[in-house]
Amino acid sequence: MFNQEFSCLNFYEGKSILVTGTTGFVGKVLLEKALRVLNFSKIYILIRTKKGQDTYERFSKEIMSSKCFDRLRNLKGDDFEEFVKKVIPIDGDLLKPQLGLSPQQRWEITENVHIIINSAASVDFNASIKQALEINYFGTKQILELAKECKNLENLIHISTAYVNADKSGFIEEHLYHPQKNVEDFVDELYKQSHQMNDQQQKVILGKFPNTYTFTKSLAEQMLLQLRKENMQITIMRPTIVGSSLRDPFPGWIDSLVGASATMFFAGLGMMSVFKGNDRLITDQIPVDYVVDHVLVAGAYEANKRSFQIYHIGSSARNPIKQSLLTSVSRDYWTNNVPQSRLRPFHVEHTTNEIYYRLKCLQKRIPALLFKKLVDQVGTKEQQKQAQRYLKLLEKADFMNDLFCHFNSNEWVFSNLRKQEQTLFQIDVQAIDWISYVLNYNYGLQKFILKENVDLPIAQEPNDLLSCWKSSNFADVQWFLQRKNNHQSIQQKIPFYVKVFPQWLKPKL
Repeated sequence: MFNQEFSCLNFYEGKSILVTGTTGFVGKVLLEKALRVLNFSKIYILIRTKKGQDTYERFSKEIMSSKCFDRLRNLKGDDFEEFVKKVIPIDGDLLKPQLGLSPQQRWEITENVHIIINSAASVDFNASIKQALEINYFGTKQILELAKECKNLENLIHISTAYVNADKSGFIEEHLYHPQKNVEDFVDELYKQSHQMNDQQQKVILGKFPNTYTFTKSLAEQMLLQLRKENMQITIMRPTIVGSSLRDPFPGWIDSLVGASATMFFAGLGMMSVFKGNDRLITDQIPVDYVVDHVLVAGAYEANKRSFQIYHIGSSARNPIKQSLLTSVSRDYWTNNVPQSRLRPFHVEHTTNEIYYRLKCLQKRIPALLFKKLVDQVGTKEQQKQAQRYLKLLEKADFMNDLFCHFNSNEWVFSNLRKQEQTLFQIDVQAIDWISYVLNYNYGLQKFILKENVDLPIAQEPNDLLSCWKSSNFADVQWFLQRKNNHQSIQQKIPFYVKVFPQWLKPKL
């Protein structure tokens, strides 16, 4: 029964929490909100060492030095360093036995932690089944085993994805659909086979699932249900397509090309002009701070209920936005805020015709191939390197289109939190003004990814009081952004060859 006296703020007061995935986009925003708004005793975060960087170096450079924490840094001033000492980085790795924790570290966690939020995941849609299983399934399984040992655990919160049911269409409820009878046996056998599995065999295993990410996240949910300890509270949070922040830590915040942001980014630079899909369909976007607020508040609300609860975090059921609106508002933004790195003016169309799509791709690719052939014969080594990089960028854009084709060509409506819970959580998706949000979303891409000096199109002052309850895959993109100031060098070389070809072959610069 709903308790009118329930307070999220009071629930977390003086408690200790363990969070995984804090080097990621959602994890950073979650940590920032938890520090700024909730009064935890301790926040343990699991971080693995990486490329010679120990745990504290990664914590300092990848997390605390992030602009995501600028608002908190300004609020605390000189007390910031002392304040964040409640965050305790622990050297851990989801791929290692016992999470790579020492006996002392494991004892400290199991003795002190009240809440675990598992935000760690491999979001690489192109990962092999083997790689995706290792983090999304076996990593989650290790977190579950740790949670079982915690003496004071009140809730294990697992951040999944609404697209665990991407093999289905239509209205998707907060359920597990047709789970494996024994998911542990199924996955153990699948993992053995995955070591020798080719692409065609992998497609057969995936069936109607569009990628290994959604497939393995679905298996992880089934595992959590089947292996949970009796009366153990587990709360599954299923966000849809996570985008930049609406308000927290500030409007438009984004620090990585995840979800729809990658396609919006490439379109803004003029590198993607044709999308596979239907622009009349709903695209279920959700701001990252909405995801974080749902996680924190639902995690407190469901604590100690001894149940297995699933929540969707999306907009399609109560405040849907169509692909066409997303495109038109993005066009307005990039037309009025031309990026220094732009290759072509913003132009996006959607098509379900595969032949037309391939022809449009060739229209971009042929001039780039001819340019590469020319500089290979008479150009400098730097020109040859630029031509190869440009080709790889075009390939990356096409690759992203293929990845999101399934989501652009299908429509889901996800059931959302019940009406009384929306009032309780003070997180109402109907309050989102999509035009303002999409403008600020694109602003965030230009401000924080391109690192260009632009003004916020729709000003929204962040509120510092909670008045109610409340990658390596883009190395080529990084290269492109690093040399944006020398962008004219490519433009000066391209006319060499385009003059001798028909007009339709010329790139639109």
